[in-house]
Amino acid sequence: MKSRLVMLLGVLALMVGTAAAQDARSLLQAADRAMGASAVKSVQYSGTGWMSTPGQSFAADGDWPRADLKSYTNTIDYDSKSAKEELVRVQGNNQPRGGGGQPIQGEQRAANFVSGNYAWTLNPQGQPNPQPAQAEIRQFLIWASPHGFVKAGIEAGNATLADRHFAVQGRTMKVVGFTTMGKYRVTGEFNDQNLLERVVTWIPNPVMGDMQVEIRYSDYRDVG
Repeated sequence: MKSRLVMLLGVLALMVGTAAAQDARSLLQAADRAMGASAVKSVQYSGTGWMSTPGQSFAADGDWPRADLKSYTNTIDYDSKSAKEELVRVQGNNQPRGGGGQPIQGEQRAANFVSGNYAWTLNPQGQPNPQPAQAEIRQFLIWASPHGFVKAGIEAGNATLADRHFAVQGRTMKVVGFTTMGKYRVTGEFNDQNLLERVVTWIPNPVMGDMQVEIRYSDYRDVG
């Protein structure tokens, strides 16, 4: 009788797991229809803001050294698994007080690339500098973009679905989680319109160890 109970529980667990996977796939397919992810071959987005250097603050309880982003552009081609990130940093009003931050004189330009298993950057003189250690992370961040997340989730085949209630916001989000590239666990939160609002994952960092990365998306617009 005991062995029969174990077998029944095993079958039940398999059925629940299969149903959860189907639910996750259904949500990802709904998100695909809402966002048009499968029809998007490439995307480019740009903006301004600021960026910090992890683990190099002036004091233990202080913020990381910050520089203003005068411009930022990221171009992704999903079919070729390639991306180009271009940015211009300036010092702005946040003057460094020591630590790892150094004053930026004028404009500091950078261009970072990834294509498959290859990664490189261009220095201000336009000369390429190979960065093989960055290839995997840059490749992974392609799939953390809104359209990339939906594409990767459908392809992964191991996606799970759960509800997460945010009491402060007074709403419940659908959370899809899966493992991509064989090692990176990533979760995405979808609103009631099946639009991706937040991606949370962890990437290795030589200073921070497994560093949590949070990416938020909002103000979706149909630009044709």
